This record gives sequence, C-alpha cells and structure tokens, in this order.
Amino acid sequence: MYTITGGGSFTRTNIDQINSNFSELSGSAGAGSPTGLSVWVRPSYGNNNNVGTYDKPFATLSGAARAIQPGLTIYLDGVLTEEFTAPIVNDVSIVGAANQPRQATTSGAPNGGGATWLSPSGGTGTLLTLTGQAWKLQNLFMNNSATGSTTACVNIDCVGDPPTQADASHTQILGCVFQGGNFGVYAPLGPNYVTIAGCVFSNFAGTGDTAIKAAQSVRTLLGWRLIDNVFYNNVNHVVAALSRGTVTGNNFIVVGNTVTSTIACSLTGGAANSVYGNAFNRPLNTSPNATLYVGGTGDVWGANIGSDDFFFGVPDNS
Repeated sequence: MYTITGGGSFTRTNIDQINSNFSELSGSAGAGSPTGLSVWVRPSYGNNNNVGTYDKPFATLSGAARAIQPGLTIYLDGVLTEEFTAPIVNDVSIVGAANQPRQATTSGAPNGGGATWLSPSGGTGTLLTLTGQAWKLQNLFMNNSATGSTTACVNIDCVGDPPTQADASHTQILGCVFQGGNFGVYAPLGPNYVTIAGCVFSNFAGTGDTAIKAAQSVRTLLGWRLIDNVFYNNVNHVVAALSRGTVTGNNFIVVGNTVTSTIACSLTGGAANSVYGNAFNRPLNTSPNATLYVGGTGDVWGANIGSDDFFFGVPDNS
C-alpha cells in the first residue's frame, strides 16, 4: 500500500498509487472466477502479509484464508508444502497455474513453475480438508507422504448443515494428479454430488491404500460422478458406497509396475449406480475378479471392457 498525503500538486504518480491501492484492496480479476475475484499463492515468492496479487502473492493457503469468500479463485504457482483445513465458505476454486499437473521438484527443491502440493516436513495429516460446498480443485499435483491411518490428499468433509457445520458436498475435482498414501480422495461421512473427472491416481501402494475411499454416514454419497479417470499401481482403486452414481470412461489398470490391485471398483454398500464404458484391463475369467469388481444393490453394469472382451453385468470368476 502507498501512503498518499495532502498538499502540493496532484500528479500522475498519485493517480497510479491510488489505482494500485484499490487493486490491492479489491483483488485482481481472474479468469474463471464468477465475481472477478482472485488471489495468488506463490510459495517461492510470497509473504502472508501481502495482499495476494501476482506481484505480491501469499506464501501459503493459510495466509490466503483471510481473503476467502464465495466466488474466489485461488491460483497456485510453484510448490506448496502445507496441511490446510478450508473455512466453511461455499463456491471457491483452487486452480493450478501450470500447463500440466506435475511433480515440480528436483531432489526435493522446487525447479520452477508447476502447481505442486506436498506434505510439509514432519507432516502427519491430510493436505486439504474441504468443509464448504461446491469447491473446485483443478490442475493440481498432490502427493501426501504422511502415514496416519486416515491421511489423504483431499478429505471431503461432511458433519451437518452449513453454514455452521461442515458439508463439502458438490465438490468438483478436475484434471488433478494424486499420489502417496493412504488415500487420494477420502470421504468417510458421505458428502453428496461430488464430481471427479480427468484425474490420475497412482502409487497408493501401501497396505490398505485406496485411491478413492468413500462411505455413507451423515449423507449417502448421492449422485457422485467418476468420469475419465486413470487408476494405476494402487492396492485399491475405488471403494465407495455410491448411491445413484455414475462411473464411466475410467481406466482401471489392475497390474501396475509394483502392485497388482486387490480392488478395481467396489461399490458395495451403495445402490442403483450406472457403471459403463470403463476399461478394466483384466481377463474376465481370471481370479480374483469376484473381489476386483463388486457392484452395489441394483447397479447396472454395461458395455465395460476387460482385456479380452466386452462384458455386461459385474464380472465374476465363472
């Protein structure tokens, strides 16, 4: 902020200073933000006492928290190492300002650019816990190296009714890459209407690790959509009791470079899902198909493909 005092002539420099002050107070216009509000998190260049513009960015999401309001887009540039619980605010986007989600480090040091989110040194928890409705995550690379039994890249929380209680239903996760342990996306309390599309989940390779783990509880996992994702080298790909969900266009690669998956897609505990147009990369009559693929009650599985044929219905070992 510039300090502008009275007296003397009013110059072009004064006008520029006033315009700069207004820009810092109101935020900079950001593409993709419905209200034109955006802030920047640039860990290598930021300071949490800054105002959040590209030239004066925040260093962390915790620093940006004071700017969070409905309609805000937060742009991430560089390598973030943080565990962050978002406030109960709706309709916020976190967008990676990179051409491609990637591990933008060399020997642990940032190598320039990227939109990479890693565990902090000594981290023990989840990278991002969402508590407000209709958040959007896009174009991020996330790797959680913490080893707690419920740690994840993203936890989609759901406790009760907003705005006083967490409910991260209607989350969108688009074009992101997830690696690490124990979970990529974790939703143990049943948030509804979550969309996960165009993402890659890999190397959840520890005992019990699962790329997407979701259970019914406060809500019923109603209306989830898993679309055009790739699952590779995970012990378990999807274990989710979805209700009236859609699972389509996904590539469930069963044999990875170090792990052969125990579960490709299990919707047990759910009901009335549509599972179609997926590639399961496995001969249909090969054990242990009965545990690799598990449908919910009244699911419709149709026009999926194994490595040897199309199939209709949930495959088994018969």
